[in-house]
Amino acid sequence: LNAKPRFSYYRSPCLPGVELLEANTITEWRWYLTRCVWIAPESWDGEVLCHQRTHVLMPGSLFCADPEDVCRSVRVRRIGRLNAIFIDRALLELENLGCDAGAPPFARHARELTDEAEQEPRERFAALCQALRSGASREQLRAHLVHLLRHSRESMSGVLRAERARRRHSRSAERLRALLDADPTGKRSVEQLSLQLGLTRFQALRSFKEHF
Repeated sequence: LNAKPRFSYYRSPCLPGVELLEANTITEWRWYLTRCVWIAPESWDGEVLCHQRTHVLMPGSLFCADPEDVCRSVRVRRIGRLNAIFIDRALLELENLGCDAGAPPFARHARELTDEAEQEPRERFAALCQALRSGASREQLRAHLVHLLRHSRESMSGVLRAERARRRHSRSAERLRALLDADPTGKRSVEQLSLQLGLTRFQALRSFKEHF
């Protein structure tokens, strides 16, 4: 119980924008995501809150969340290990992978993985993890990534998906976010921003919190 969390990272210059995190003896955690994340507990068991919805994560499950999501553990039933793959948003669209699908090496590996299309998403996730750990070739890594994204996008069965709930004040929240992004070093108060949007201070804060 007194063991400290240990973290290991795996990256490959052959596949920039993808990173594997192995977290051991992890207890509670909170991530503000700038990248897409896939999380697969090995022995960690608990609940994760995202968009005001609780998801149960346990060994054998696979959880996916998008950039700009906030995920945090709210109840830990068992301290343990989990693996997470972070993927830059530029790679989320298959056409942005920069893969020469017609090139023999990539085409060969892609065909091999297509033959395994019946694999569960968790198995495809594990295959990409192993490819990152073992220093696989550029073609193998990209084929594994395409395989995971393509088939999981076609069918998300077996994957816990963090979905942003539609909220009444989402447009106000987006406008407030745009004002903050446009002038991140500005000195304007919440009251001034709210006035610019035609909202009360309470309405602005509530809509921003609910949406983000």
